[in-house]
Amino acid sequence: MIGIVGIFCAVPHEAASVLRRMGDVRRVVVGGVSAHEGTLGGQRVLVLAAGMGATSSGPAGALVAAEPGLSRLWVVGYGGGLDPTLDLGDVVVSPQFPSGFQAPVLRGSRRVVEGKILHVPGVVARVEDKARLFRETGALCCEMESGVIGPIFERHGIPWGGVRAISDSASQQLPVELLEASWDADARRPSPGRLLRRMACRPRGAVEFLRFVLGLGLARENLGRVLERLVAAGTHGQ
Repeated sequence: MIGIVGIFCAVPHEAASVLRRMGDVRRVVVGGVSAHEGTLGGQRVLVLAAGMGATSSGPAGALVAAEPGLSRLWVVGYGGGLDPTLDLGDVVVSPQFPSGFQAPVLRGSRRVVEGKILHVPGVVARVEDKARLFRETGALCCEMESGVIGPIFERHGIPWGGVRAISDSASQQLPVELLEASWDADARRPSPGRLLRRMACRPRGAVEFLRFVLGLGLARENLGRVLERLVAAGTHGQ
């Protein structure tokens, strides 16, 4: 054992595949924050849904202050593809694979690659914006939490990295209004009533939204497979 590995995602369903792979899972409260504790890849882990974007800072700060045994952090979840060669369900590890990491076989013959993950303040929905960010930054995908959570752990000397399963490719347009309607960021919970009302007003966007949701199962499954191997690589002292 090398200490406790923290696994932060934005919303609970991102962690579903990880939780299925864990042993001795139990709910715990650390620093007033609800989390799941257990073992993964031979290592003790704490899995926390911290909220989307800026709302993740509170739980992150509470956890790092209350759990002195944290030795490593992975900020994980779905990521929007910027590199046009990445497919739905591919997984990006940033900044690089740890020594000893052995890539698992992914569902759908997808790939796991190492490279830059870009923090953005909001959903990047338009294809042209994805292309511009890829051109300007060289990042493989984007997400909304690492720039908030990462610096908190850096200040405490805790190393961290990112793991993102591609939930929408660079060529896929997203119905950002419906995505925002589907989740109450302040309450950190789904808002199905608000979503259904918006979908009724935007039938074309509803088709795009359903396409996005149907693809999340592949991304979620591959995220869990990769994360288990990443934790195991650290467990064996690499």
